[in-house]
Amino acid sequence: MEEKYESFKQKILKLNELALRGEEGEAINARKAMVRLCSTLGVNLENILNESEQKKEYVFNVGCDHLLKELFFMCSEKILGDGEIWYKEKNSHISLELTPSQYAELFTYFDFHKENFKKELKATRKRLLLAYLLKHNIYVGNDDGTDKELSSEERRNAWKTLQMVDGLENVSYLKSLEDK
Repeated sequence: MEEKYESFKQKILKLNELALRGEEGEAINARKAMVRLCSTLGVNLENILNESEQKKEYVFNVGCDHLLKELFFMCSEKILGDGEIWYKEKNSHISLELTPSQYAELFTYFDFHKENFKKELKATRKRLLLAYLLKHNIYVGNDDGTDKELSSEERRNAWKTLQMVDGLENVSYLKSLEDK
């Protein structure tokens, strides 16, 4: 089940409604939340609320990894739509012409997915190494005769690793020596 996506601007507008119509404590807390959200992203709250947002150039630190750049462009397409976007790329930074609310939206969306992707990539790289070692029998056994009960998380990781083993190519070191 996919959650309904709520944009940064929609969140700010909801908080603004609460700030205007809420009771004393609710209104104060909603106003503080709006100010805190906008200040962390460096955008002006009044510009977002007044709909008179002018586009300006914003710089995103995407990283040098081409996978992160691809992820950034997929996120920007999801947030900004299928239209053409104008950008400048320099090393690990990409500049886009955006309104403050578009910037806030894209920044929070990409930042979330960038961190999540890096975490997944790190775990996948570890599993890939283990799968490769298992596939090609490159491991030293240290069987001390005791069996340890695996936790559900360890079983899940073992299963993912075994699935990766099946997906690896069948090549042999001895066969490659014969071919040379």
